[in-house]
Amino acid sequence: MALSFPVIRPPRRGAVLLAALLLTVRVVFPVQAMERKSFAVGELSVDVTAASPTEARLRAFAEAESKALRRLLERLVVPADHGVLPGAVEEQTLRKLVREVAVEDEKSATTRYVARLSVHFRPAAVRAYLKTLGVSYVEPPARPILVIPLFQDSPSAAWRLWEEDNPWRAAWQRQNGGASALLTVIVPPGDPVDQNTLSYEQAATADVVALEAMARRLRAEQVRVVQAIVMTYDSGGLQEAPVVDVRIVRPGGLVPPLSDRIVGTSGDTMAAVLDKAAQAVTSRLEADWRQQGTLLARIEEQGTGQDLIVMLPVGSLAEWLETKRALGRIRLIVRMDLQALTRALVQIHVRYVGDETGLMTALAQQGLQLEGQGPVRRLVRTLAAPATPGVP
Repeated sequence: MALSFPVIRPPRRGAVLLAALLLTVRVVFPVQAMERKSFAVGELSVDVTAASPTEARLRAFAEAESKALRRLLERLVVPADHGVLPGAVEEQTLRKLVREVAVEDEKSATTRYVARLSVHFRPAAVRAYLKTLGVSYVEPPARPILVIPLFQDSPSAAWRLWEEDNPWRAAWQRQNGGASALLTVIVPPGDPVDQNTLSYEQAATADVVALEAMARRLRAEQVRVVQAIVMTYDSGGLQEAPVVDVRIVRPGGLVPPLSDRIVGTSGDTMAAVLDKAAQAVTSRLEADWRQQGTLLARIEEQGTGQDLIVMLPVGSLAEWLETKRALGRIRLIVRMDLQALTRALVQIHVRYVGDETGLMTALAQQGLQLEGQGPVRRLVRTLAAPATPGVP
């Protein structure tokens, strides 16, 4: 049954101050901008010989810039468009794109320069360059992806999470993302605050409240529970090799988890197989981000999407501000316009991409829920809005 709401007229003069405090008349949530580190490429090894050390260094920097740009483009551009990327870029173009070259390690001789460098690019210039190429690209998240590493020695064993001997946690701590990584993945430090915020049971059940509290504390873009369960595998009857089943679970567990099995080879250590498992999970998270980012880019170009009129009951300014921030963290919401407001109700036009199931899942991860059916819906909080100091 569709919900019925009274028509809300624009606020009169007495509500102007409230409107200014709550939200400007028009609010747009674009795809989140990347941080500068998303446009940096590190671990570039160069070894150049020339007539002088100065010339060798200059040539090495030019080589690193060209190599770094290629890696950056392959990181951002969807794989289907890699074939149209330029093989070489003019020096003048590179000068516009490169912000700086940082030296991580270097050795110089009479005619030789050996170094490990990192190249940092100008985000706005790179975006403009990508548009001239006419390729589809994906914006990296501005904040890291938080992984909660749950581990079992066997299917019947107790979960390990905060223990120092959790090898799954150690495997994630060894991951550095690599030179072509689109995402930055982090694990919680495991300090007493973490342990009080998220229990074993809450992690195992993907409790929305606890996981989102952890994500807010660590300023993460998304949070995922990643389970690793050790199985056994008979490698030709000669030696048992480790086998690990991994599952990626979203907060609330509202959608089926993503599952995979990582099979080691004879002689592999458990640490080696868990490293492979962490790399496989990172690749899957990156693929999901690319898929969603490509959809967002297509919707932005075509100006299409799903539309809803949302009625949000509010009891205070703090409650509205927190809800607005929560909606802004949802990538599927590409636009949000304030249409009208009263002291107790806010009317919003929301445009989102994907299907309603995806939107419902994303809302649940932020402690929000849609009620009713049809184009006009009621939005309610399933989590209490945190108090905002100085705001009634």
